Amino acid sequence: MLEYDERLNIRDVMRIACRSRASIYKMMKKGIFPQQVKGDGEYSALWSKKQVLEWLENLKNNNRNNY
Repeated sequence: MLEYDERLNIRDVMRIACRSRASIYKMMKKGIFPQQVKGDGEYSALWSKKQVLEWLENLKNNNRNNY
């Protein structure tokens, strides 16, 4: 059975990641944030919700381990 992975636009990604547009693109360039996936029509820049949430969870876990 295939699992559906919701796509997020940049505004949703900024809200979930609590980061600015510029910060998200800088982190993508450094390879520390999920890359965009192909858009379909209205939005050309979309992200996998699953990948963004995994990034956020990893960030939280890494911060917990530093204390």
